[in-house]
Amino acid sequence: MLTVMALIYLCFCFAAFFFGSSMFRLLSGLTGSFFVFYFLLVYRVRVWVPVATALMMLGIAVLKVDSSFQASLFFVLSLFSSVCLAILIRDYGLGRVLITVPLLLYSLFLLYLFSVLEFGPNEFNSVFDGYSRNGVGAVLLAFSMGYVWYCYEKDLKPSLFLGALVLFLMFPLYGRANIIGGAVLFGLMLYLNFGFVGLLFLGLLLSVGSVLGFDYISGYLSVNTNFSSGLESLRSEMLRGYAEQTNLGSFFLGTKLSAVESIVDHGGNAHNAFLRAHSYFGLMSFCVILAFAAAVALMLSNGQFVLAIISLVLIARASLDIIYLGNIFDFLMLGPFLYFYRPIRSTVCL
Repeated sequence: MLTVMALIYLCFCFAAFFFGSSMFRLLSGLTGSFFVFYFLLVYRVRVWVPVATALMMLGIAVLKVDSSFQASLFFVLSLFSSVCLAILIRDYGLGRVLITVPLLLYSLFLLYLFSVLEFGPNEFNSVFDGYSRNGVGAVLLAFSMGYVWYCYEKDLKPSLFLGALVLFLMFPLYGRANIIGGAVLFGLMLYLNFGFVGLLFLGLLLSVGSVLGFDYISGYLSVNTNFSSGLESLRSEMLRGYAEQTNLGSFFLGTKLSAVESIVDHGGNAHNAFLRAHSYFGLMSFCVILAFAAAVALMLSNGQFVLAIISLVLIARASLDIIYLGNIFDFLMLGPFLYFYRPIRSTVCL
């Protein structure tokens, strides 16, 4: 039953992704609530802290009662259902069905679009009604994060072919952050396969190759990726504008994105999941940020560097887009933050 519901949820997520349909997003949210109830049914846990956090977040959303109210509800539902689903994937061994196979199929589909139909950045920007090419790459990166996490959890060696394919596909998808994130994850895959010595050796080979082919590589990146735009972006302008519009009251309750001119000029998209979270929940959004920071610190202090790097990739990527954090694919990326949370199962199992 759990596997069937998880597959239905995944289908709704991809339908929302491909067709840009709010109906499929709603269905994914409703299906996601099943994992919360299932989690509470099969684990013996104290839930007052997450329940209190969720209620306080919803309380702020109710107090504001603005146009973002429905989005705030979806954010809370997606976040907590993704936490529960990530734990269920880990404990019930669902990673192959929900992460590895979908990642392979999605990668092969994108490879077909690129190599056979000759899709480039412009075509990838319009092929999916739900997301731009940046979102297409972000979903690919999310599945890659989930894949590396699951392999690490189960002490499996990740497929270098799959990692190389993902990194290769990031280039025609054009986004700088996705290319860098894909490269970091591929480096982790090399480490999990060959250890530090093997990673260092391959790194030296790549460094020599980069030096010898510097002109070609820099020319390719300038012409065929978004690195030609440099490292500056409109996100810093949005961040400054948001800070300028934030006063004491809106610091606690959240600043309306519609009050920030630079954000309004770009369709109301803050391009920063943490800004969006603060806009929805005000001070309560810092609880999520502090939880992330505490989890990363705990990973580092316990030598879980692979998980810490995956987590930092998520945090960095979430600061550049709203597709992460409180969205439909969060279950792929929250696993590392839950590494030390191992609740005891009850005798009930469906």
